[in-house]
Amino acid sequence: EEKSGKTVCSLDAHQNGVTKVKFAPDASRLWTGGRRDDVIIEWDLRMLKILRRYERRCGSNQRFSFDISPNDGGRFLLTGSQNGELFIYDTLRPPASSPTPTPTAVATTAAGGTASNPGREVESDPGDAGDYDDDAKVAVEAREKPVLRFKGPGDAVNSVSFHPSFSQQFPYFAACTGERKFWLDVFDEDDDEEEEDDDRKHNGGDATHSSTKKSSLRPTARNVLAMYSLSAETTS
Repeated sequence: EEKSGKTVCSLDAHQNGVTKVKFAPDASRLWTGGRRDDVIIEWDLRMLKILRRYERRCGSNQRFSFDISPNDGGRFLLTGSQNGELFIYDTLRPPASSPTPTPTAVATTAAGGTASNPGREVESDPGDAGDYDDDAKVAVEAREKPVLRFKGPGDAVNSVSFHPSFSQQFPYFAACTGERKFWLDVFDEDDDEEEEDDDRKHNGGDATHSSTKKSSLRPTARNVLAMYSLSAETTS
């Protein structure tokens, strides 16, 4: 509360730091997302419970934003992902149903983990209903299916935004990429050692030439800003 400074409510679901929150235009719903968390959570602020979960790839500490369409009651959720894809979800669809636990289906991860660790990248497409983690003996929550999924303009898509007048007349949104990558440069030290050998000979010493390899890390970045237009079939 503004006057007393007291906490009105506390919503606890993310395993790591929350980096983005967004209210619906009517303030009845709230979306939250965090670092190293592949799920964006939609909250019902009237009942203080989770309504839906939306999947994206977010396995690092880099911030990945999302946006809610402003002029249609918050119908569309737009998000980028670490693997360079963009996802658009229809938040007014009926929520996906939770899967029935079966002890034989185990969600595996790229790093050898299980679905009990939401901070690890799960080898399943965004929108999959989820599987059962036999180790944790709990069902993985249902995930919504995107109405549109496509490759972005470059590397990790870390920021997205709907047009302020987003509608069927202005169906535009923007996305940008930004990700530092470190390339391993390997070069030969022959030239440097030949110069050292010449110095040793000149000073009366013995030449002890050997060929070695040396490496260094070279940071690079590819930043791209792109604007897109949704089709009439998607926004209708």
